[in-house]
Amino acid sequence: MDDSMTNLVLLDAILRPEKYSVRTACSQGIAMRIMKRWQPDLIVLDLLMPGQEEGFEFFNMIKDDFRHYKIKVAIISALTDKQIIEHTLSEGAVDYIFKPVNIKLFIDRINKILG
Repeated sequence: MDDSMTNLVLLDAILRPEKYSVRTACSQGIAMRIMKRWQPDLIVLDLLMPGQEEGFEFFNMIKDDFRHYKIKVAIISALTDKQIIEHTLSEGAVDYIFKPVNIKLFIDRINKILG
């Protein structure tokens, strides 16, 4: 989930050739509608969404909902605040990937997560 359509298209273009089934969402509402029909193994989540809190809210909602407890969440963000990184990892994020994304490194990390 990312509010930038450019980033969503880029992530889709990076992951589909790796044989991953990809769904993209530019808001929490769209992501929730997708998740009603399709249970992902991994959510790549940008923390900085419209309203500045939507990414954090979505992360907390997923982690607190028993229906989604098996979904892994990797944070992708331009935020470099050490406390935010530590908090999201301690709350269950499986990785924290910095923007701008190095494509090879991103693919390697996603492959490792989904191993």
